[in-house]
Amino acid sequence: MKSVLVAAALAVALVTPALAVDFSAPVTKEDGEPYMECLKPDPANANNCLAPTVPMTLGHMVANALNVPAPGLKNDVIVARGLLAMKIREARSVDLTAQERDLIKACLFESVERLSYRPVAVVQALRAIDPASLESAK
Repeated sequence: MKSVLVAAALAVALVTPALAVDFSAPVTKEDGEPYMECLKPDPANANNCLAPTVPMTLGHMVANALNVPAPGLKNDVIVARGLLAMKIREARSVDLTAQERDLIKACLFESVERLSYRPVAVVQALRAIDPASLESAK
C-alpha cells in the first residue's frame, strides 16, 4: 500500500507543471494603478525622490525585500538573499524552490514594516509565488 501511495505522489509530481513566476509583472494598488518606485531616493529626505519614478514590478518589490538589512544574519543567509535577489529582479519566468519561496515570504512579511509595503502588494506577491499560502491564511 505504501509503495502505491509513493508511486501516486511521484506521478502527480511529474505531471504537475512547475509554477513559473513572472517577476516582470506590475504590482498594483486596489484601484488597479501601479505602485511607483523611486529610482534614486534622496538620502537626506526619504520622502524626496531625486530621479523619475517607474511602475514597481514584482521582481523589484521582492528584490528590495530580500536586500533589506537585518541584524544578526548569518553569512549563508546573506549570500542566499543576495543571489535570489539577483536571480529574480528582472526575470520574466523563474521556477522557485520551496526554500526560495519560504525565504521570499519571510522577507516580504518583514518588509511590510521596514519598506512600508502595503498588505495588498504583499498579497499580490504571495499569489504569484505561493498561492497555497493564501488558502492556508484564511
